[in-house]
Amino acid sequence: MLLLSMITLHGALSADVSSEAETTSAVGSSYFRNNIQYHVMETQIPRDTFRQVSRADATAKHELVFAVPQMNLPQIESMLMERSSPDNALYQQWLSFDEIGSLVRNTVSAEAVRNWLMLCDVDITWVSRHSTYIKAVATIGDWEKMLDTVFYEWDDVSKRGSFTKKDRMIHRALSFSLPIYIKDHVSAVFNTVQTPPEFRPKYKLKSGNSNTPFKTYLRGLFQTQSSSGAVTVSFLNKQYEISSNIGSSAINQSVFETSSEEYSTNDLTKFQKKYGLTVQSAQDKNGYAVADCSDVDYCTEGNLDVQYIMGVAQETTTIYWYTGGDDPFDMDPRCIRRPVPSLVQLHIMGTERVGRGHEYFLHIQYGGQVPGCERSDDRRVIGGQRRDV
Repeated sequence: MLLLSMITLHGALSADVSSEAETTSAVGSSYFRNNIQYHVMETQIPRDTFRQVSRADATAKHELVFAVPQMNLPQIESMLMERSSPDNALYQQWLSFDEIGSLVRNTVSAEAVRNWLMLCDVDITWVSRHSTYIKAVATIGDWEKMLDTVFYEWDDVSKRGSFTKKDRMIHRALSFSLPIYIKDHVSAVFNTVQTPPEFRPKYKLKSGNSNTPFKTYLRGLFQTQSSSGAVTVSFLNKQYEISSNIGSSAINQSVFETSSEEYSTNDLTKFQKKYGLTVQSAQDKNGYAVADCSDVDYCTEGNLDVQYIMGVAQETTTIYWYTGGDDPFDMDPRCIRRPVPSLVQLHIMGTERVGRGHEYFLHIQYGGQVPGCERSDDRRVIGGQRRDV
């Protein structure tokens, strides 16, 4: 039946597609054209600086990338969670690229896509190692018949400046469809309707003395406080474009403290209620959760860390880790065999006026692969000069 459908399609490809034919049905709907049933796969999401110019030259070559549906994704996600949880027996027992590839490989769909492309006389130029992606080149005219669409030339005007008009031009369609018998074997077709990211020039050093301080003037681009003057979760959502704060109780997140840092459970609840957040408690593994802080100096950092991580990722299981002792930087034997990772966290703890300069307290935390293997370094910066605390 599949072969018969492909032969029927191959004969239909010689039929002309109307120069103005464009699928207007909703994504996921089906329709018939030239006795072939098509399924609408995707439509373009436009932006103001990506502008349609003219119908594309039917003889121009164009490369598409076909993505094949991957197998066993729920199983792989479960395996990732197991290997990311410190208290799981499989913690950090990662699989190799080929082991993952053997799990996601979809041989049936990859063969179906390749057979369809070859039947349509399309040049297959590259297949990824586990047949997840297939690149193919054909003329615009052939793609229009195969995908029942119309390609246009588009001008990405966000690239104005040093870019020529030729560099800015790109081929895209408003929508595309696939024959019903092949659509379940394809998860995406790239270079069809996808709008490229808007181009933003990078900051560049001025020519001249290399010792000249480099200024990006980012302060003007970043709003440094909310309208209320407080740094709230909604303020962080706006600044970092966070669309949702709801996480999952099946996933763990943690903060790590030293130097007898505690956190107040009452203050955490008060913070959550005041800003309309999910009211939940953190897991205290080492006995450093207190109802109320007897000394604010021992709660400032702990309260800050636990409140905001739980505010940004709500409903996620949060663990309050602590490493104490006379030397909080004493290395756990489990960590010796592991290479020290790069910097993963930096907190500006506060600033105050000191003489003619400002004093900044920096808390630098790196590591974090295994609880107890993390390292912290508290430093004081006065007038631009770093001093260890």
